[in-house]
Amino acid sequence: MPTLHHPAHDPTNDAEPVFLDSHDAARTLGLSEKTLRDWRMKRQGPPFRQFGRTVRYRRDELLAWADAQQPAPECAPAAA
Repeated sequence: MPTLHHPAHDPTNDAEPVFLDSHDAARTLGLSEKTLRDWRMKRQGPPFRQFGRTVRYRRDELLAWADAQQPAPECAPAAA
């Protein structure tokens, strides 16, 4: 019998879902779901997909967006 793959999972790595729901995306970023929801309403924050009323974040895009963010000035390393 052929193996079926859930469309939200990468068939090459079933341990890591390709798409995250708002709860998992917020947890990944260390934010609240409300913050992500507010950002979506303002068209800010990480890129997301909407399937009907369902919101999903691609894991790779979420992590790339987080990596691209500038640290807050008080968190920036001091110049030597």
